[in-house]
Amino acid sequence: MAITATVVGVSGGESPGSKTRAVTQAILDAAGGGELIDVSALGAEGLLGRSPDPEVDAAVLLASSAHVLVLASPIYRATVSGAVKAFLDRFPPDGLRGTVVVLAATAATAQHHLALDTGGRSLVASLGGVSAPTVVFATGADFADGAPGAELQALAGRAAAEALALSSGLTRTT
Repeated sequence: MAITATVVGVSGGESPGSKTRAVTQAILDAAGGGELIDVSALGAEGLLGRSPDPEVDAAVLLASSAHVLVLASPIYRATVSGAVKAFLDRFPPDGLRGTVVVLAATAATAQHHLALDTGGRSLVASLGGVSAPTVVFATGADFADGAPGAELQALAGRAAAEALALSSGLTRTT
């Protein structure tokens, strides 16, 4: 009997209409669907751990329980956004153990194209996760009429396929 992978996307975009969210959704669609967490909709006090927040706790539980996690952020100053980092800081040690993570990012220019390979992979590893080989990086030039263009869609599909294949071979421990 085949086990269906649970896929969750985390969008660190600043708004529901952001390019980061569009990239997250493209990867989720390529993976056959999944839950979407918009970090911008979560309370700052809860994200920062200053006050209890059941919504933040539920989002962390959902993300850390995924077989495949799509982690997408705008890149600022060569790293993920503060909101995404604050979200990941809420995870327990080894909170991504047994989870394959697709790293995705949007940026104003291609100058930041290595941010996911240099900082993103180590961030995932620090939580016990496994990064998918392909990262999805996009600038405004990768979009057509506000939607991911054909090349970006193909890249999203490749990353999703790799993550699902890797996930099927991992043993999840809790």
